[in-house]
Amino acid sequence: MSDIAERNPYVKVDCVIRTNNSKECVYRLTQLRIRYCNSINQQKDRYLTHVCYFRWPDGRLPLPWGQQNTLAKAANTLLQILLMVGDDTTLIHCHAGRGRTGVLIALDFAIHQLKNSQTVNVEALIEKIRQQRPGAVMNHWQYAYINIIIAEQAYQMGYLLDRINGRHLTRQLINKLWINLKNDMNENFG
Repeated sequence: MSDIAERNPYVKVDCVIRTNNSKECVYRLTQLRIRYCNSINQQKDRYLTHVCYFRWPDGRLPLPWGQQNTLAKAANTLLQILLMVGDDTTLIHCHAGRGRTGVLIALDFAIHQLKNSQTVNVEALIEKIRQQRPGAVMNHWQYAYINIIIAEQAYQMGYLLDRINGRHLTRQLINKLWINLKNDMNENFG
C-alpha cells in the first residue's frame, strides 16, 4: 500500500481488517479506503472490500462451525457479510468462478429483489446470471440453499404467511428444508 502512495502522492490508502473470531477464522473482511488528496480535482473516497470466506469448500455449502452449528446459522453469517459489503459495486469470485460465486451473486440479487418487489423467481434469476457466467450455481445443493435462504428472508420480512389453513406450517416447512438439505449433504459428503 505504501507503494501506491510513493508513486502517487495524491492518493492515500487506509486498511481495516476484520474477522469473525480469531479462534474460528471463518472469514476475513479487508476494507481499503482510497482517498484522493488532489485539491484541484477532488474526488470522493472509494472503498474496496475483499471478503475471504474460509469455511466454504468448492462445490458445497458454507460449513457450520462453533455457535453457528447449523446451515441456517452459517447462512446468517453469509448474509451479514453481504450487508457489511454494502450497496457498492461488488466483485465476487471463487476458485472456478462458478459455484460459490453464483450462489453469492444470486443471493445478493434475490435479496434486493425481495426487498423491492416482495417476490423472487430464483430459477429465472439464476438463468439470467448464467447468461453472463455460464455454470453459475453448480449443483442442486447450492440451488436449494439459495431457495431456502430466500424463503427464510421472505418469512422474516413477513412476506410469507405464518399459517396455512389455520396451522403453523411455514416455519416448520422451512426448518424441514434446512434439515433435508443438511441430511442430503451429509449423505454425499459425510
